[in-house]
Amino acid sequence: MADQASDTPQDDVVQTAPIPDGPDLSAVSDVVVTASVEIGRRQLTIAEAQSISTGTIIQLDREIDTPMDLRINGQLVARGEVVVVDNEFGLRIVEIVDV
Repeated sequence: MADQASDTPQDDVVQTAPIPDGPDLSAVSDVVVTASVEIGRRQLTIAEAQSISTGTIIQLDREIDTPMDLRINGQLVARGEVVVVDNEFGLRIVEIVDV
């Protein structure tokens, strides 16, 4: 899934919980970062990439019941289950990755 972020943060979409005993990040709390959910990967040759067209199916390296990766600015931070919230996709966090 390609990284796609709107220019305006959508506060109503992100439900946050307080971070217990974490560092004080109040000085940078307004910095905008890009969150993306990765459903899988696949390496392709240049020839395979050039042959992609509408209707092409690309098999990924992840099984359907495997949690999806949540990346913040490309860094893996959590894994979760895809959910639907108000007719839009969301991610229910099931694991925080120890960085």
